[in-house]
Amino acid sequence: MNIGIIGAGIGGLTAAIAAEQLELNPQVFERAAEFKAVGAGITLGANAMKVFSRLGLSDRILSHGNRLEEALLKDASGEVLSRINLIVAGEQCNSMSVAIHRARLHEVLLGELSDVSLGHEAIQLDSDSTQVTCHFKHGSSYCADRIIVADGVRSTLREQILPLQAVRHANQFCWRGVTNRKMLNQPATVEKSSGVELWGKGARFGYIPINPDEIYWFAVVSDPLINFDTSDAEALAAIFEQAFTPVASQLIRSTESKTIIAQPIIDRRPVDLWHRGQIVFLGDAIHPTTPNMGQGAAMAIESAYVLAQSLQQNVDAETAYQHYTKVRSSRTRQVTNQSWTIGNVAHTKSAWAASLRNTAIKLVPDRLQQRALANFFSAVPD
Repeated sequence: MNIGIIGAGIGGLTAAIAAEQLELNPQVFERAAEFKAVGAGITLGANAMKVFSRLGLSDRILSHGNRLEEALLKDASGEVLSRINLIVAGEQCNSMSVAIHRARLHEVLLGELSDVSLGHEAIQLDSDSTQVTCHFKHGSSYCADRIIVADGVRSTLREQILPLQAVRHANQFCWRGVTNRKMLNQPATVEKSSGVELWGKGARFGYIPINPDEIYWFAVVSDPLINFDTSDAEALAAIFEQAFTPVASQLIRSTESKTIIAQPIIDRRPVDLWHRGQIVFLGDAIHPTTPNMGQGAAMAIESAYVLAQSLQQNVDAETAYQHYTKVRSSRTRQVTNQSWTIGNVAHTKSAWAASLRNTAIKLVPDRLQQRALANFFSAVPD
């Protein structure tokens, strides 16, 4: 079986690794002409790391990242609202949560593959009952028994193959960056093994150490509060300086502004149709989610593993894709919907509502939240 994979992101590369280990002969095509060491950080929950453990990659990923011990939710002043022990939460599935720079994770995944074809922008897919022909912008084409489309939330191939569905805007804008701990005025104010998120009124800020020296941070602001150019890092820092504990503005200002990634937060509403003929969709191309649960990449990783298993176990494409969709759709739907709700709760518009929200969070015992997270992690599919 020959499998073409469109997109060399985390989901596409994971699918290729899983397929190659199952001797399914995958070939990855990426529109970028070269891979660059860009991007920010990423948190791989214990569920994602469980998949990578099955693929024999967890130790290598951990060697380039940072094992997380706690997840802390704080108010804007830095008071702890909830504390979850990530080590205990991961024990139920015999795994761990790891923070890592996206570029380094990408390097680890690429290192497992013999070949990735760069400079191949897929523009059209033509299929019959047995094969798919992928046409590329530069004029070449590739024929495969199966095609996996993993070209992201704004997938143009999805628009050609599946019913049209617009992206959904959360009316929030996100900035992401990575800075060196030594650049901070008070380096000790940033925890060394905890992921931290601070919730304010219409804005939130998070930071996660991705190794002993580097700290990944993200800032999210509701659209109505943005009255400045989104490339203006100083204006962004000023917003958090006014209402948040000083660590937020310090992290923003200590980051080289040209390296900061600024994007609106979007997803798509969950759908039931994930394939057509020999063509199937993966990751953000079919089940995108807002980043509020830190599970976007993890869902793509889980889906990639299940899809490869389905293709190996079922000769018929329709049967394989139906099994894949059945196994994955309810879990990804849950994450998409829950993440959307969390984003709305985090961005309350008034000080009164924010105070009420924070009080409600503190009333929920940490052990209950930890148990819920452990159950979520352990539901990673076989």
